[in-house]
Amino acid sequence: MKKNLLASVLIVAALGELAAQAQTFTYTPGDLLAAFRQTGKPDLIVDLGSISNYQVPYQNSSFTLGTDLTSAFGSTSGIYWSVFTFDGNGTYAPVNTLFMSAPRGNTSIQSAPLVTGTSSAQNLVTGQLGAIADALSSTYGTIIANQVIQLPAALGAANGGDPASYTTALGSGLDFNGTFGQSFENLSSSSATVSDLYQLNPTLPHNSANGALLGNFTLSADGTTLSFTAVPEPATWAMVGTGLMSLIAFRRLVKRN
Repeated sequence: MKKNLLASVLIVAALGELAAQAQTFTYTPGDLLAAFRQTGKPDLIVDLGSISNYQVPYQNSSFTLGTDLTSAFGSTSGIYWSVFTFDGNGTYAPVNTLFMSAPRGNTSIQSAPLVTGTSSAQNLVTGQLGAIADALSSTYGTIIANQVIQLPAALGAANGGDPASYTTALGSGLDFNGTFGQSFENLSSSSATVSDLYQLNPTLPHNSANGALLGNFTLSADGTTLSFTAVPEPATWAMVGTGLMSLIAFRRLVKRN
């Protein structure tokens, strides 16, 4: 009996070790990142996969965080979070395109669109985001789950190219050290919080435009899930419009009869 119990314990321990070894974090340029921070705690970075998955053909998705937030921060309230990436080589969009989130004050109402800048202005932001990307390895952080890594909040310098944590690259002004003067962070609470994801293609000098809405992210109240709802395809909107027109025509026909 004791031998069987000891064998069971050893098997469970071995499985636990295998599970720990299976944890990976692989960052590829163009991956969309979700960042979570809280004063006095290490940052938590989640790789949500290639930004191409959040563009055409408009796919909804969900990332399970489980107990990652509560383990890292002790609770699910009072955590600042955002979603972002950049394009530096023209693979998915023009060079120096930013993909940034904007928090909703009312979860049912779209946020005010983030505003684009010139290519040179947005290049300054990509430098800060690149510093975070450079730090996304087990050399600088601790992998705590598949595609989830923890980084010291004070890691590295804020200059582009130097490994830096999200908090460090963000800076005291919370605008990526003066390079992004817009509100993009959300604050978790006892209810679900929602942020819209915008694509900011750089504009010509002295011009500005609203970013293109790709969809929205919802962080569940219990912090266990980060889900993405895409903007419907134009074809989908057309189908909805056609359906409504057919319904109106049908109701008019019924009234006449």
